[in-house]
Amino acid sequence: MDRMIATAQFGQQDIGRRLGLNVTDLTCLGFLIEASMAGEALVAGDLAERARLTTGR
Repeated sequence: MDRMIATAQFGQQDIGRRLGLNVTDLTCLGFLIEASMAGEALVAGDLAERARLTTGR
């Protein structure tokens, strides 16, 4: 299980680096794409909650 998690994290870092994003930004982009495909709109608070971050206010 630890190896699988580590592989996923390294994969995220690699994808983020190729797109010029850090892992947090890549995660948030994923949530935005997922919501868009489901026809949902996300506001900052929704995105922060899903990513377990503060809204930065």
